[in-house]
Amino acid sequence: MVSITSTQHVPFLSALSESSRERVLDLATELKVHRGEQLFHTGDPARQCYLLLTGKVKLTRSAKHQPAPARPGTGGRVNKVQQRESLLWIMGPGDLFGELSVFDQGTRSSTATTVTTATMLSFEGSQLAALVGQRQDVALAMLNMLATRLRRSDDHTTGMVLSDVSGRVAWLLMHLLERFGPDSDPVANPSWVRHDLTQTELAQIVGASRETVNKVLTDFESRGVIEVRPREVRILQPQRLLARME
Repeated sequence: MVSITSTQHVPFLSALSESSRERVLDLATELKVHRGEQLFHTGDPARQCYLLLTGKVKLTRSAKHQPAPARPGTGGRVNKVQQRESLLWIMGPGDLFGELSVFDQGTRSSTATTVTTATMLSFEGSQLAALVGQRQDVALAMLNMLATRLRRSDDHTTGMVLSDVSGRVAWLLMHLLERFGPDSDPVANPSWVRHDLTQTELAQIVGASRETVNKVLTDFESRGVIEVRPREVRILQPQRLLARME
């Protein structure tokens, strides 16, 4: 059985009664996964779900990118169709993912890859689904997690659709601050936020090229809004990022 002490600050588990928490942990297998490992791939059978305890996991989806028609003078040569990867979400400690396997036995709609070394609990979806049907507090905790994911997805859609690239980058930086930043007031005490993403991955989230995102970050930094280090950002003027989002 997984230690209750090591999971007591996980929102999904802390919302449960002691007996339900013990029952959930009885079903769990604890995993330690190295950086860069795939937990599942788009199209795989969806049988397990995961509760992240430490580290980060990215959810991605690839789509075929049709190149532009050949230009005159190029001999009619057409580039091959390429796969373009979109980064849908970054999961952090306390997040539940792959949870749709609890409610259906379909296939994965995304690929899950560890961004850092991570520890997590793995559950057989069918077993957790049975527990959802037996215990109301487990069902409510699952619904709360799903509602949180849906709210984040709505925020993400709004941030991505209604802004230009600079606005989308500003939205992403504020989201990273909220999700992975310190608990202290970021205005009074701006701190480095360790997001563990490359500029290519940041670009995949906002739907732009790496070069364009680099220019936006450089512009924000030159204006004293942020400081940038590899896989880290320090937000010095969050109000200006918020204004840029609008």
